[in-house]
This record gives sequence, structure tokens and C-alpha cells, in this order.
Amino acid sequence: MHCDPLKLLIEFLNSKGIRPVDLFRTFEQDEQHRVSRRNFIAGLKKAKVPLEDRDLEKVVDRLAGPSGGKLSYQVRKCSIDKQGHLVAH
Repeated sequence: MHCDPLKLLIEFLNSKGIRPVDLFRTFEQDEQHRVSRRNFIAGLKKAKVPLEDRDLEKVVDRLAGPSGGKLSYQVRKCSIDKQGHLVAH
């Protein structure tokens, strides 16, 4: 059974009592609510998120959306519904 890497990330954060927005804030460097792909992945590794590199890339691809560049946590507010599906707000 293959699990959704984004769901695994959210579950990991929940288990540690970390809100996703707080995680993003620790990675941002320009105080403009944006994080580069490289800094986001490096930050997840530093936080010891239990995902392989390819899964980290999948998470970033989903969060970055069509722009593919910097991740903006101001517009990427997400949650997981009762069935475990990602819901963007």
C-alpha cells in the first residue's frame, strides 16, 4: 500500500504538535510568506520528516502548484478532511 506523502507529512506534523504554517515560517527567509523549493526540502530534512527524497519532491510539487517556484503558505492553507483527503482553502 502506497501512502500519500503529503498526508504522511501532515500526520507527522500533527504527531509533533506542529502546525503547517509554523513549519513554513521557520523556513522562510524573506518575510514575504514564501519559501524556495530548496529551503523547504532542506527544512523538512532538518526537521527529520520521515520521507524519502522523491516523496519530498512530490510534496513540494503539490504545494507549489503550477508555478513550481516558491511555495507560498499564505495561499496554500490546507487541511485534511475526515477521510484523510487534502482540502485546500
